[in-house]
Amino acid sequence: MADLPNKSVLVRTWFGDDRAWESLVREVLTPGKEGSLASTTLVNDPEFEGLSPEALKAKHPGGAIVSFLADEITLTDPEHPILAVRVLPPQDYDRGDYKPFRVVPAELSSVDTNINDANLDWEDFANRVDTNGIYRGYAEVRESEQSALISDWARRAPGHRVRTDPEAAITGAKRAPAPGEAEPDPLA
Repeated sequence: MADLPNKSVLVRTWFGDDRAWESLVREVLTPGKEGSLASTTLVNDPEFEGLSPEALKAKHPGGAIVSFLADEITLTDPEHPILAVRVLPPQDYDRGDYKPFRVVPAELSSVDTNINDANLDWEDFANRVDTNGIYRGYAEVRESEQSALISDWARRAPGHRVRTDPEAAITGAKRAPAPGEAEPDPLA
């Protein structure tokens, strides 16, 4: 089996549809919302056909915390949800389960960059997957999480008034006053 580079990789593991792979590659190479691209190396080698997450962990030479698999699910689902796999060997300080999760191609750059640069932890993404186990970005935070985020922010800043508008709490957007409602005092 060919060697993998010692950095983040996206390994094709299913070879049943070349056009699906080409489509995925175009999506991955399209800059994200912030204009960023994943620094993931694309690996398109039939020697990796059927490579499992466990085999990727064992085969990965290090240098990355997360790498990715383009398996049959990735290449047959219209959204192309890529499998994110923690490839960093277990550390003494590990405190959680690093179960693989899927990520839409538009968010690959965010997951790759933030986890591999240690800006965010595995859980920051894995805990925000939808009911299908797919991470779609922070903009897709479920409403049930919005209240939890607001409460968490309130605990961190005692004595500060917390806005209860979930959209504003997540995006920073200001809510327009309702008809007949006065504009809020910006100094309050």
